[in-house]
Amino acid sequence: MGNEGPDEGSGAPVTLQRGDGTHFASIPQLSDSMPFEAYWSPRPNWFLVSHHVGSFMDRPEIYEITKHGVVSHDEFRRQGLRLAQRRFPCLPQNHGDWASGVTIGLSKDGRRLAWVFVTRTDMCSEDWGGKTVPFKDNWKNFLMISDVDSGKIVPGSVHYFEDPDHFKIPGDALYNDIRYPPH
Repeated sequence: MGNEGPDEGSGAPVTLQRGDGTHFASIPQLSDSMPFEAYWSPRPNWFLVSHHVGSFMDRPEIYEITKHGVVSHDEFRRQGLRLAQRRFPCLPQNHGDWASGVTIGLSKDGRRLAWVFVTRTDMCSEDWGGKTVPFKDNWKNFLMISDVDSGKIVPGSVHYFEDPDHFKIPGDALYNDIRYPPH
């Protein structure tokens, strides 16, 4: 990946280059002046990004390099968002993609992603289109495994917990195939 200089109104463009240094494709989603970490997936031509999106939050993103450019695979994040909205009705129902998360790891074949759903602490408030509720009724973090291609959450992989800095990776068979860390 390369960085070719400033782009007016945003960060420097993030680009992929061929081995000879020529430009192959741009990744505008990453050209926002915010830091990110990229990890190669075990799948050829795929990579995982932990993209800082502000307010001390990161967003897991998955990209595939095709002969036509770079394709974002973000249905897994939308599925996590929908699960959070069903489980915690105080969260906004129509407010864009505000799902963030912590990247935990990829399966050995790169087809599944373990990640923790996280969002702003104040998303259950009228300020963000949600419903203000007592703290005890606020949303909770949850760990899950998502299928990268379909975005679907792997049944039985969801685990809720209070503190995002102190949780244990389950020792069940679903999590045994995940590589920690993802790189």
